[in-house]
Amino acid sequence: MRVKKSLNNFVANIFSFFLVLIITFISRKVFIDNLGVEIFGLNALLSNFITLMSLADLGIGAAIVYSFYKPINDGDRNKVSSLLHYYRKIYRFIALFVLLVGLCLSYLFYKIGSPDLSFELFLLIYSLMLINTACSYLVASNRSLIYASQDAHLMVYPDLFFKITLLLLQIAILKSGLTFPDVYILFVAITIVITLLNNIFVHFLAKVKYKQYFIRTTDNVSVQDKKTIKTKMIGVMHHKVGDLIVNYSDLIIVSTVSTLKNVGILSNYNIITTSIILLVAKIFDGAAASLGNLIVNDKKRAHEIFKILNYVMSLLFTNVCFFMLFLLTPFIHLWIGDRFTFSFNTTILITVALLFKIARIPVITMKVAGGVFEQDKYVPIGEAVIYIVLAVLLSHQFGINGVFIASILTSLFFSNWIKPLFLYKYVFNLPLIKYVDSIAVLFKITLPTLLLVSAAAYYADFHVTSWLDYIIFFCVSIFSLNIAFVLFSLNTTYFKYFKNLVFKNS
Repeated sequence: MRVKKSLNNFVANIFSFFLVLIITFISRKVFIDNLGVEIFGLNALLSNFITLMSLADLGIGAAIVYSFYKPINDGDRNKVSSLLHYYRKIYRFIALFVLLVGLCLSYLFYKIGSPDLSFELFLLIYSLMLINTACSYLVASNRSLIYASQDAHLMVYPDLFFKITLLLLQIAILKSGLTFPDVYILFVAITIVITLLNNIFVHFLAKVKYKQYFIRTTDNVSVQDKKTIKTKMIGVMHHKVGDLIVNYSDLIIVSTVSTLKNVGILSNYNIITTSIILLVAKIFDGAAASLGNLIVNDKKRAHEIFKILNYVMSLLFTNVCFFMLFLLTPFIHLWIGDRFTFSFNTTILITVALLFKIARIPVITMKVAGGVFEQDKYVPIGEAVIYIVLAVLLSHQFGINGVFIASILTSLFFSNWIKPLFLYKYVFNLPLIKYVDSIAVLFKITLPTLLLVSAAAYYADFHVTSWLDYIIFFCVSIFSLNIAFVLFSLNTTYFKYFKNLVFKNS
């Protein structure tokens, strides 16, 4: 029953993921067609500012969910109620902090973005985005309770409904005939309305389903519980700060050396690369729950499974690489036009930076399953510092390409080796050379596969002029790519593992 429930949740999440992604593409096209790429770039830049402001959370969300587990499992209603009350106060403080600090930084952000509009209009739009972010914290404690009760599936379709409703309303606003800036103000303001409606739904869902916890209690959260929450929060905080800076500072850095148009173009590339990373992460997240027990009981077997995960990663790696180099530019051309594409050299840099991030997803999955948080808590901070320094220096030398070069160098000489090092030391108790050996074997499969199919695609010189052309080119090339990958891996233990798995379940 648990496996079936997990599978249903996975299918529902993947379905909602692609549905929202498709409507997001439509919404972005309508935005650009009606307001232009410069305003779109400004919107993307403001969104990045707001995302960085979520550092105020400092990872407390994960600590809250963790702290709910035991009292919910023990049926301790008073403790759950007191924790709920305690977290509600914390989140209200965070909401107020985001508003005040965000407003204090507004002029700095205005100067960084250097938009071609008055500070008053910038402040109004930015404030609306800040208010929306602050509103999202108002029922965050109730969401944490739902997640901790292992009822996250209850939120999949409601969240999907609110996301789609927002996107459709924003498209309707853009097509309404209103002129700038009124149309843009309304475009941003509607997000607050939808967020509040979503909050109301979550509030009543939690109160109805978990009414036993919404009781008045005189119990206070103990000093020991507060200490435990603080410890967990600090451990997660380092990872969140590092990840946010590395993943959401590129548009800000680009805005200091380039135009809002390029910021807008990069934002469209980012939505694609971020979606790819999220999709790959979702695939591996399904294995995380069962890996924890395996690591505790049989480290040798866990290491073998990790190598299998890396084999799956190399297959996804190969597909993503081919898509980015041969299928991405035609897609953008059909979606919003040639003037919103980067040069092939820039696309190569974006692709390599993305591939390094994908390559370490199995490492992160296994590391999380093994509970390695405290040991490497300073690694994300170091990664963020190295990346920011390199990105600032190289962007002034090479422009927008410098940002991607900085990401590649950070991954190549730091992130993609230091994280496996901690995994192999603290989870597998093995030297890092074992990881290098397994990756080398996979590289011998991936490289010839890419060279063969890429050469065939290049010499075929297939011209994509319509969506039908694109679908045909996509299906034929991806099918050929995966057949080639399987053929090159026929004699490996990885292929034999999946072959035995298929015949065993048939």
